[in-house]
Amino acid sequence: MEHLDIVLQNVRGMLNETVSIADKIPAGYTPTWAESLWLSLFDGRNELLTFTALAFLMHEFVYFGRYLPFLVCDYIPALQKYKIQDNKPVTREMKWRCLRSLMFSHFIIEGPLMLGFLPLAKLAGIRTTEMPLPGWTEMAMQIAVFFVLEDFWHYWIHRLFHWGPLYRRVHKIHHEFSAPFGMTA
Repeated sequence: MEHLDIVLQNVRGMLNETVSIADKIPAGYTPTWAESLWLSLFDGRNELLTFTALAFLMHEFVYFGRYLPFLVCDYIPALQKYKIQDNKPVTREMKWRCLRSLMFSHFIIEGPLMLGFLPLAKLAGIRTTEMPLPGWTEMAMQIAVFFVLEDFWHYWIHRLFHWGPLYRRVHKIHHEFSAPFGMTA
């Protein structure tokens, strides 16, 4: 609980701050064009809200972007023979119901939860607007560690959601669609 209190305290403190590029660049350091571009996104803005908005937009872009090729394939008759469960049609109503559910989950549940990432990243020592930004090797290591931790976290939380009360009240919607299509993941 103590760690949660620290994160919440950091979130509250970060909500009242704005970023000044001049304060982020050490004396005598010349940022690269990538660092300058990155910092320009935050200059004069609230770092927590800007970072969360960028993370949310990236999440939406990747989530729906990876689905688009499969959506196109659904409308190519020659590819229908490759469907895993070709006897379970996916209707337009199913896709809209899934999209509405996703939008609720993404904007009302995941979006606010993303507010906690930046304070946790800073507690872990990950530099986000401090110059110089991490080099490629440090970023690659952080991303690799993040993937392992996120996968571990996701696996065990998913297993927990299959426990009786959580399954009935929260997770059941994940298994609502018996016909697999890209958006249901």
